[in-house]
Amino acid sequence: MTKEKMHLLIFLFIVILLIGLGSVWAISHFSKVNLKHKFVESRRITTDVLKVLGTNDNQYLYASYIKNERSFRNDFINSGMLNIDAKVPALPVSEYEKTYKNRGKNNSINTSVLGDYNFTTKNRITFFIKDYERVVYITVDINGYKSGPNVYGQDLFSFQLLNNGQLYPMGSQYTDFSKEKFSDLCSTTSYSKYNGITCAQEAVDSLENNTGYFNF
Repeated sequence: MTKEKMHLLIFLFIVILLIGLGSVWAISHFSKVNLKHKFVESRRITTDVLKVLGTNDNQYLYASYIKNERSFRNDFINSGMLNIDAKVPALPVSEYEKTYKNRGKNNSINTSVLGDYNFTTKNRITFFIKDYERVVYITVDINGYKSGPNVYGQDLFSFQLLNNGQLYPMGSQYTDFSKEKFSDLCSTTSYSKYNGITCAQEAVDSLENNTGYFNF
């Protein structure tokens, strides 16, 4: 092989390598931007549904839910604000633990937070609802349970509806899992099955302060 051919092959190899690296970066960047947009969309849809249900005047939660456990899910799904995809089956409760990893990706998640009811919309958002044991937790898989990474705090986020009719991201001081009490539950190192539950507050803070939460 002549030197010219060898140099040409080396040049072509470098070009192909750079193209490959550029493609990987572009895909990764698009994925992060997409997750950020899906988080915003999921939160907006959830808030819009709650407005329809009238939670802002505190009447809905007290009058309907507290007296009748598991009633919230019915009103939520029948709000007329959700375009549910009937072709996507609900994820069986028995599959929750196999499907999702904690924020550190070193353990499964504590599935009790997700409750026992879920559905997926046509814009590929899976909603999990826990409306018993005197709490209302709404957890969203912002790109649907069939799409990865299926990691708590990356594409899975939890919120809590409180008795004042307001929806708060988990990690808020008003929720059952405040960052003040559970400082290690949005960590890349913790082995806790709850690790990732407080990440919703960090994601909201990132949006408000224009920081790079989704650059993981």
